[in-house]
Amino acid sequence: MTRLLLPVLALLTLSGCKTSEQVAMQAGAAHDAQCQSFGYAPGTDGYAQCRMQLYQTSAAVASNDYAARQAAWTAASQAQAAESARRRQEQQQLLQNANTSTWKPYQPPQTITCDSRGYMNGVRTECR
Repeated sequence: MTRLLLPVLALLTLSGCKTSEQVAMQAGAAHDAQCQSFGYAPGTDGYAQCRMQLYQTSAAVASNDYAARQAAWTAASQAQAAESARRRQEQQQLLQNANTSTWKPYQPPQTITCDSRGYMNGVRTECR
């Protein structure tokens, strides 16, 4: 069952792929049908003008789509660069704050000297 299913799935997957020539042929066929639906017969000046106008419109739409994608990509890149710069600035500020804080290195306690002296019933101790 799976031996039969795999080639069928592969064919279905590949049938969804189109070359630029196939896309151009489909667009040409659609333009041809559109111009004929307007009443222009192939080979006439009106038909040629109709096809040229549809081609120019399609090219303008494709150009606008490309420009919009480029603008979106540029905006996303700029936003990412701005976020990276903000993070870098934040990290530098954290490092600077760490270097200028009131943190002091460990210092061992000072030596304390004590003297104990015995007096009558007790001991007196003095530390300095």
